[in-house]
Amino acid sequence: MTAMGPIGAPLPRPEIAESGSPSDCGKANGDLDMLEGVSYTRGSEAGKKQMRFYLVEPEVAGQLGHRTSLDRSTHPPGVISLHYEFSDWLGDSVLESFPAFIITNQAARKLSNSNLTGFDLDDVEISVSDEFRELNPDASLPEFLWLKPTGVAGFDDIGTLSNGILVLSEFA
Repeated sequence: MTAMGPIGAPLPRPEIAESGSPSDCGKANGDLDMLEGVSYTRGSEAGKKQMRFYLVEPEVAGQLGHRTSLDRSTHPPGVISLHYEFSDWLGDSVLESFPAFIITNQAARKLSNSNLTGFDLDDVEISVSDEFRELNPDASLPEFLWLKPTGVAGFDDIGTLSNGILVLSEFA
């Protein structure tokens, strides 16, 4: 997983005026520019906390399998059902194949037990290619779940930009 930002620096949350809302954040046109060098503070006056965000490019360990169902009327395409076919795997807990993300069951349990915002988890069909079997003859994969970012990038803990790039808060 690679965090991106100006020279590898984290991207802080967008600053939102009292009248602002999450819709003012990461889903706007030019959302990459909007996330750079700004901050967001949330919480009560006594408990306000400034948050940092990271643009993340997870490992691509495979591709969408032939049983994936997509809604191509939008960009990025909407995923209706997900089949992820592994070609190889370096062991990362968060993986992607545009426009979808999967995470290990262990990472999913940690997310589920957290107070993080902006995601749903769902079932994913997993398969391995002939290439995977050739490269990893004795390997067995852990269980994976489909990570569905639902949050606003730069506001919620997990979200995506309009181009599908994953954005995680420092707590995710």
